[in-house]
Amino acid sequence: MRGGLRAESVSDSVELLLDSAAEEAVRRDWVRLLELGLPSQARHTSASNRPHITLAAAPAIDGTFDAALRGAVRDLPQEVRFGGLLLFGGGRRTFILVRSIVVSAALTDLHRRVGEALSGLPGQFATTLTGNWTPHVTLARGLSADQMALALGAVQAEPAAATAVAARRWDSAARVTVDLSG
Repeated sequence: MRGGLRAESVSDSVELLLDSAAEEAVRRDWVRLLELGLPSQARHTSASNRPHITLAAAPAIDGTFDAALRGAVRDLPQEVRFGGLLLFGGGRRTFILVRSIVVSAALTDLHRRVGEALSGLPGQFATTLTGNWTPHVTLARGLSADQMALALGAVQAEPAAATAVAARRWDSAARVTVDLSG
């Protein structure tokens, strides 16, 4: 996620990864969108591109935070529930299609702990801070208003249950992920 409601040019993030069944359900939506010629996260073919829930994002989150982040995500795995579809304004009259994640007490606590682990980090994106965060999994970025109805019709209802099985830190400068769960 690059700031959630607005695209940032480059950002680092802390992300939750989903169990294989939930990941495959999201990837099926990505493929459906791609097959219709619509924007889709499936167009990003990097090995690091996986369905995820962003917990925090900033221009840079370096390894000095890793120990604190590992402590913050110590309770994984954790059950999560998919919610409905949402559209975020993506700028320049485009939209971001996401599947929401239902906020639970456990997920809120995990998010709070990650925020505490990053205390003092400059430039954190407001959309990932406590009180502003909307947990979700991105399906497509850059949808035009004309593409929205087709995209919404293509995305299928999926099982509501999922498990956040791991956490990682995305380092955009090095273009690598760092496992925070182990």
